[in-house]
Amino acid sequence: MATDTQHSFAVHTYSQPTYCDACGSFLWGVVQQGMRCRRCGLDCHVGCVVHGVYTAKGVFIGDKMLGARPTDLRPQTDARAVSLLDTLAAQTHITALSLEESRKDSNPPLDLLRKTPLNTAAFVARITPLVDVFEFVVQILEWRDAPRTILALIACVSICFYPVTLCLLPHCLILSLIASSRMERIKYEVALKNRNRAADNPVGTASIPPNNNSGLLQATYQSATYIRNLQFLQNQMGSFVKAFDAAAIGLRTFSQYCDQYPVPAIQLLLTSSVGMLIVIQYASLKLLTASTVLVVFASNTAVFQATTAAVLPWIIKSVADKTDIIREGIRAANTVPGGSVVLVTLWENQRWWAGLGWIPHLFQSERSPWSDETGAILRPHKDVFTLPESDEISGTWSWIDPEWVLCFNWAAPDQMDQKEGWQYMDHFWNQPRQKPRTGSMTRRRGWKRRMQFVPSLATSAVSSLIPQVAASEKK
Repeated sequence: MATDTQHSFAVHTYSQPTYCDACGSFLWGVVQQGMRCRRCGLDCHVGCVVHGVYTAKGVFIGDKMLGARPTDLRPQTDARAVSLLDTLAAQTHITALSLEESRKDSNPPLDLLRKTPLNTAAFVARITPLVDVFEFVVQILEWRDAPRTILALIACVSICFYPVTLCLLPHCLILSLIASSRMERIKYEVALKNRNRAADNPVGTASIPPNNNSGLLQATYQSATYIRNLQFLQNQMGSFVKAFDAAAIGLRTFSQYCDQYPVPAIQLLLTSSVGMLIVIQYASLKLLTASTVLVVFASNTAVFQATTAAVLPWIIKSVADKTDIIREGIRAANTVPGGSVVLVTLWENQRWWAGLGWIPHLFQSERSPWSDETGAILRPHKDVFTLPESDEISGTWSWIDPEWVLCFNWAAPDQMDQKEGWQYMDHFWNQPRQKPRTGSMTRRRGWKRRMQFVPSLATSAVSSLIPQVAASEKK
């Protein structure tokens, strides 16, 4: 009789409670709890296999197993002598294998014919709570129910000033869920009693079915809830695509701007960083958060939108008129050595319209009727152009020229009219000409006027003392 005492162990996953044949202990775990011999079916811990604690179930004769135990096995060792470190190492190896198998199971290959449709339908049927929350938030932000919106606003502002109250949010959600379920059941019971009373049936003869209106239950594929969920998913995918495209266009535009103007881009970044640091340092974070919440709630009201549409352009125009006068004037100015005389230039723009001729009515996407030379900055009409604000301490501004006069030296003589100063161009403000021709759709001309800064007496006295003090220091 040939005796084979060599085992061939492999990691095995047990579907029912199993004990180790070597030490008698339970094989713990969910998958790959231990090792099984391919030849005799011996079940052991990994630690028992590593330390040679073997106990054969029988002796092989060919492919058949007899009940007699061999006497020539290797010396057995006590399973209790297995150290905790070895057991931990073995269990770590088994767990790593289990995790690798779980990763493979959690990322199956693409199956457009079976898994994709089934998973999509199941997902749509189970997003009812998400749709309910989304519609609830939209209803609050759009002021469809004013009392509820006011209560939500008060709650959000309170959370901004007292963030600790967020700890009570899960409890409030659970209470609201319980209250909603109870109210639905009460409504159903009242409706059932009314129906029984109308039919002259005793109350309670009809059984009350469970409340199936809860958002936690999945919607059937033919129900109105499933159709609503599918519509929600469709609309949100469209909104995501639009937002992604807008973000991509903005990022691409900003990248092109950074490539063309790297220095202004860095200056803008540094300025915004410094401004943010100042706001964080000196402003109250709670107050800023509460202000943001108020703006979000107010942005969907008709009063806020009308005010923004009417006031914001006026503010921008006023700020542009006040702040760009000196900057654009100095940029294109001819100054005297003292720097007190500034040449202010304004550009009058017009477009030709059939039946109306040349009028100062332009498209909204192009330059304004009065602008700077580039057409990018809005300028006021020359008749309403005002001097910069005067400062009694430093000095005041005053006009040197009594009237605005035309500019004739800003372009070549063959590209502008030498009598009225007009320069005729095409629809896109290109191809300048001296006279209007076929295709001449736009025209512009420049006006100039000098202004002078008159310092106050105190400033003049201090300025006159500076050279004397510098001369005395040199001596």
